[in-house]
Amino acid sequence: MADRTGQMPSNLTLTSGLSTLIPLIQNQKGQPMNEKVEQNCRELIEMLSCHDAEPEEIAEMMPVLKLALSDPKAYIKQNPEDEWLSEGFDLNKFDPKLAENLFAWSLSAVMVDFVVVGDKGDELCDGVMEVLYEMDIEILEPNFELANWFEYAEFIEKELVKHKTGKTLVALDINFSDDISVFVVDRADYDKIMELARYFNLKTVS
Repeated sequence: MADRTGQMPSNLTLTSGLSTLIPLIQNQKGQPMNEKVEQNCRELIEMLSCHDAEPEEIAEMMPVLKLALSDPKAYIKQNPEDEWLSEGFDLNKFDPKLAENLFAWSLSAVMVDFVVVGDKGDELCDGVMEVLYEMDIEILEPNFELANWFEYAEFIEKELVKHKTGKTLVALDINFSDDISVFVVDRADYDKIMELARYFNLKTVS
């Protein structure tokens, strides 16, 4: 994932954890998702949405995410526009890496109302400022152009701490493109979100 200068950031972190899920989510047609996996999925949605996602919204998101994790072949059949994500994989065999990719991609899709997505630092900054405004949080905006998203994020984080907002930023690389997905979350949830990111093997940008 390149920044605005066209350089790949050195601080892209790939978390690990999906391999521990294989015994729980490996394709068992007709069987429900493991209760722990489902609960963690719900918690991740709730916290990434800053607890703004309504129960009915989460209920709509869950089937997509569950299918991506438990049955990649069925997911691709149901979402043929995402077939490109399965290139190089044998859909007749359960592959945890494919399940991981489909989960990340579908998470970016279902969370569209709660995330700022972009590949340019100034655009991401503008989007985050809009989210904060909707939360009735006013902080100082940078009145100059910074080099990339990481510098904007550092500026915003300092402002969030300075004004004791109780919020922080979480940036994920889940779009399989140059885009970064940025969420405004409760600072108290940050460690748990990082734990769940490792659990689901999501790429975090920090």
